[in-house]
Amino acid sequence: MTNSVTEEPATAGTWDPRAIARAGDAPSLPGARRAAHPPLRDDPVPAEPATFLHRLSTMASMREWEQQSTPMLIHEAILAGASPCAAARSARVTTAEAHVRWSLWAFRRLGPFFAGEATSMSVQQYLRVHTAFAEILADELVFGEASYPKE
Repeated sequence: MTNSVTEEPATAGTWDPRAIARAGDAPSLPGARRAAHPPLRDDPVPAEPATFLHRLSTMASMREWEQQSTPMLIHEAILAGASPCAAARSARVTTAEAHVRWSLWAFRRLGPFFAGEATSMSVQQYLRVHTAFAEILADELVFGEASYPKE
């Protein structure tokens, strides 16, 4: 028994769309339209390496921007009245991780490291945010509650 489209030996129970593409034309059925697709290829054209390198570079830039801006946005959100849990949830991190990121960021802005340098954060701001984190994280230690708030 042979395949009527490709004139090759037929295999029982299988249908190979590439066989139709190799034959050049699909069998005609009443009322059927011919597909406007090009023949199938076994070896797709590989993308250029520069495309993937550009994607990697873009993602790395976005990750760097996110890591630099998240602590500042957490700081501003808590000063505006948001809870540390809500700020952490919005950043998609745990409260403990948000505290670590914020602490590292805040330490660099808390005091002048060189004579005549102005501080970019007041001690009062630092203490307000630090206290908010401390209250939440202390409850976690005492009561064993998860620091990643449930929806």
